Order: sequence, then C-alpha cells, then structure tokens
Amino acid sequence: MAPTIRDVAKRAGVSHTTVSNVLNNVPKVSEETRQRVLKAMEELGFEPNFVARSLYTKRSFVVGYMVPAITNEFFMSVARGPNACSTVKASAFSSATRRSKPAARRIISGG
Repeated sequence: MAPTIRDVAKRAGVSHTTVSNVLNNVPKVSEETRQRVLKAMEELGFEPNFVARSLYTKRSFVVGYMVPAITNEFFMSVARGPNACSTVKASAFSSATRRSKPAARRIISGG
C-alpha cells in the first residue's frame, strides 16, 4: 500500500497538518522542518494522491474535450495538445468522439 500523509508525518516527527503545509508551500513551516518532511517523503516514496486531494478540495483539474473522429490525423493532433501543454502534474484529460456523445453529455451535465 502506498504511504500516506500520516506515514510521512510519523517518519518526520511532525503532524499531518505540517506535512500538508509543506505540500502546499505554506511559508510558516521552518526550513529545517520542511527539509525533514521532504526527506521523509523521499524515503517512503510518497507521492500526493491527487484523487484524494480533488475529493477534499472539490476541484479535479480535469480537462475534457470532444473531437469528431480520433482516427483523423488532424483531430489526433488536437487531442494531443492538452497533454503537451500541461504543466500541472495532477492534470487528467478525458476525450470523447462522436460515437460516445450520450456518455459525454452525461459527464458534461453531471448526470
């Protein structure tokens, strides 16, 4: 099982709130504590769980797009665009084609 924020906190000898502050670059954490937390994260192989974060913050950072035909080279390059331009590690991309319109409509409408 992947290490959690609480595992990192225990290893670093701090609270899970402090680990969260380090992850969110809150300036009130001392440099010494920040380094201890980062070292614990590295030792445990901790990576933030972006699904958990999106559930907590109610923000998913998911980009959706629709193209008429993914087999068409032009639309294939359009579909690659968001992935190529993304600088956010936590981003996810969802695509749909003409054949999946009903499913896409449900997703867009939140139904």
